[in-house]
Amino acid sequence: MEKLDEDREREERKQRAMKAKRQAQAKAAAKKVAPKEPVFVTAPPLASSELPPPQAAPIAKTAPAGKPPAAKPAPGTKPAPAAKPAPAAKPAPAAPDVPAAPQAPATEAPARAPATNLEAEISALLTAREQRTRRRLGISFVLAVLVPTLIAAIYLAFFATPRFLAESKFVVRGTVEMLGGESSRFSRDLSALSGATNNQESHILVDNVMSRAMVERVLDKMDLYAVFHIARQTPESPRSQDPAFDRLMAQWNSMVHLSVDAITGILVLNVQAYTAQDALSLSQAILDESTALINAITARARQDRLERATKEVDLARADLANLLKQFEAFRNEQGTVDASYSALALQGLASMLRDQRVALNAELTTARSSMSNDTAPTRNLSNRLDSLDNEISGLDAQIGGSTHAGDRKSVPQSLVMQENLETRRKLMIDRVSRAEAAQSMALSDSLRQQAFVMIFEPPFLPHLAAFPRVFIDTFIVLLVFFGFWCMGATYAKNLRDHG
Repeated sequence: MEKLDEDREREERKQRAMKAKRQAQAKAAAKKVAPKEPVFVTAPPLASSELPPPQAAPIAKTAPAGKPPAAKPAPGTKPAPAAKPAPAAKPAPAAPDVPAAPQAPATEAPARAPATNLEAEISALLTAREQRTRRRLGISFVLAVLVPTLIAAIYLAFFATPRFLAESKFVVRGTVEMLGGESSRFSRDLSALSGATNNQESHILVDNVMSRAMVERVLDKMDLYAVFHIARQTPESPRSQDPAFDRLMAQWNSMVHLSVDAITGILVLNVQAYTAQDALSLSQAILDESTALINAITARARQDRLERATKEVDLARADLANLLKQFEAFRNEQGTVDASYSALALQGLASMLRDQRVALNAELTTARSSMSNDTAPTRNLSNRLDSLDNEISGLDAQIGGSTHAGDRKSVPQSLVMQENLETRRKLMIDRVSRAEAAQSMALSDSLRQQAFVMIFEPPFLPHLAAFPRVFIDTFIVLLVFFGFWCMGATYAKNLRDHG
């Protein structure tokens, strides 16, 4: 409106300038015509023999307006003889021909009259043009603004189908980072940090809700064609294979919206339907499918972890069984359960044999002092003493590790082999224990959700329609069409001014 006022003021200034220019031209034309008239150069009247005084010219200009003062005699006196020529001075009423001032308007009036008529015609034309412009603006405003706004208001108030909105808010908790079984502090901190936002799982949910797969899964629970008022073309075919499924997808994308806040990770689900109960049921179905999807995301990782743990347990148990077989073969070969106990027994036996040798040597010395060496008792004692020496030497060789190849392994070798096998057995048992613990943890994790949907604002049954908002939407339509009308009117005004 301010722009229209400025244009109107500019047009009025142009009109005033044109009017002043025409008036100046008319005055210039009148001045050129005025000297051609003889009335402007007439001399004083010749009927009088006496010339009027120099001051008589101004008096003669006012003579036609009243009686001349010289015609009245003074009271109590007789008129002078010189007053007889007064009848000759009667041409004084013709004084309008003498002065130039009274005749000037008579010459300017014919020249000013055409200019005044022209200005009046121009003013009338400009006024008519301005009226036509205002009439056109009014008609265009009615047709381009008021009529569409009225049509939109009638449609929104009486024909638009109401839509009900069911809104819910939720977040994704848990994380798939903890499925690898890490136990270090850095891994736990990283898992906690990733579990605080779960942006990856949130974006997966957003894409999945707007996908064809989600529509097909929801179709198994409820009839979306009836919810969105879409007629099926082939009712006998499966719902997901109906030719009207593309229309259903377009309606789904316009009625269902899921957004995620990149900072807080909060997901907002807005579901619209033509009835309040359908909006609530559809929102709940989408939340259930989203929960199942989040659980399915981690199911593969949890199953892989359980399979790896089971394979590790089987491999550790097989290695332990092989080691136990080696341990049994070693014991069978050594003829003892424990080589250390055998070594202690050999040492005890060697000590006992040495004690017997000392006693037998004392007897042999006593026998030799009383009998010769060729006697039977002396030879018997000597043979027994040699046998004890051989036994003691064999035990010392076995204990000291100086046995020959083919003989039974020495005590140090047996002890070394036993210690090696015992160490391997302990390590293998620890390996089996760790594998079984990992398998147990993987099994418990496979039965427990690592990531889940936590709904902190569930959907509720709407009581008021979210669309249409008659007054607000009508006002928005009015503003939109008014803006387009202003741009069109301004463009047309510029074309008229510069065309």
